[in-house]
Amino acid sequence: MKHRPFSITAALVRLASATALALAFAGCENGIKVIGSETSDSATVDPISATFHLRNTRAGLELKVNQGEAGSVYYAVYDADPGTLTASAVKAAALGSLGGSLVAGGTLAVGSAGVDTTENVNTLADKQLYTVFAVAEGTSGLDTDAHVKKYSKVLPKGMTQLSFSKVTGASAGTLVRYAAAVPQDYYYNPTKDYPILIWIHGNGESANDASNAETNFTNVAGFLGPFKRLNNDLNDIPMVVIAAQCNYAFFSCANQSDASLHKEAYDDAITKFRTDSKRVYVAGISYGGQGTVRFASTYPTLVSAAVATATDQAGFSDAALCASLGANNVAMWVLNDENDSVFGHAGMESMVSNLRSCASYTNALAKPRITVFSPVSWPNTIESHGSVENLSFRLPFWNGSAWRYWDGAAEQNDTNPPTHPAEFGLELASATPGNTPAPTVIAQDSLVTVGTAHGVTLTSLYDYLLLFSKP
Repeated sequence: MKHRPFSITAALVRLASATALALAFAGCENGIKVIGSETSDSATVDPISATFHLRNTRAGLELKVNQGEAGSVYYAVYDADPGTLTASAVKAAALGSLGGSLVAGGTLAVGSAGVDTTENVNTLADKQLYTVFAVAEGTSGLDTDAHVKKYSKVLPKGMTQLSFSKVTGASAGTLVRYAAAVPQDYYYNPTKDYPILIWIHGNGESANDASNAETNFTNVAGFLGPFKRLNNDLNDIPMVVIAAQCNYAFFSCANQSDASLHKEAYDDAITKFRTDSKRVYVAGISYGGQGTVRFASTYPTLVSAAVATATDQAGFSDAALCASLGANNVAMWVLNDENDSVFGHAGMESMVSNLRSCASYTNALAKPRITVFSPVSWPNTIESHGSVENLSFRLPFWNGSAWRYWDGAAEQNDTNPPTHPAEFGLELASATPGNTPAPTVIAQDSLVTVGTAHGVTLTSLYDYLLLFSKP
């Protein structure tokens, strides 16, 4: 879902309470994690004319300002609402010592007028309600009390890292780490249960750290797939997302064959987050795509729907999948690339074709589907195996030196962090997707044809997953 920036005038800020602000910001449409976007009241003479943005990031919070004069921004963060502060009080708190409910503060130097300037605060405890004040100062002096900005929001992290002790399978007793993220409105709906997505990473994201020291982990499981979107603040995902870190030093990460690793991560996560047991989804890329099929077929009564990307058919018996996936109406969508340098797509086409004829599927809409991307309309600088991830999850791409995006005709430089999500690609969004020549085994599916079948308009693969739930 595209984000429409939430704006509120300074006049309204002066009238609204912290509670009202929190509710207003929590009700912002799912999208980029902008907590507040406020511009000085145009009816008031304000030469500084500062525009503020505050948002969650992976590590904390980010304050960004763009003002009409060079100068400074003073900010103060409290873990208890101190009420109303004057401009001079905010400045004093920003320059003073921390203590009591004041937990962070500082000065953001604005070197030029009309230029975005950013400050990151990464020292706050996770999942707490904070009140943040900010005020600008320019060549004309400190801004007025009326233009003090006040935000109340659960901050700071959009993602965290958790762990559990492995119980079953290889290396029982070993510490397993997993990344976890929740939707922006999670902490404002304390009685709501959320869908959960189990993301299974590929072989290239596996660790091999025999010491198993936390400081040596790169937590790469939490930097790709849906987490790449969350980490770069491109779009909120309306479900809890988890990803276990596979470690070759302790487990067999090949083909993500140990489904119990991800099941135990799920079992741990549901004790820490409010999740809906009827809306459990799994998705993965490369070896994680194989792991997705393996997990769904191992726990078919748990999984409502799955998306396997950039993978091949490896060791799955069609009869066994028919008895597990089909008998439990587990929906599945497979996505590959025509020129994938790692996996071919013929095996998955055959698997999907056989499953579509499986009589045990009583829900016709849940029968497996497949899309094979053609690279004709996609930058050839992207390695084809990885391009499926970008296309599937609407991600920008890294070309080795900079973030780039595809405007439909050519590559363009993106910002850092990137702000242009990748489009789905003509194959996924058109009514006649597919490689050239057309596959001989099975007709391919598009976002349009799937949406039409369900009577809805799909805008992402997350929408596809959310179509399905257990009875």
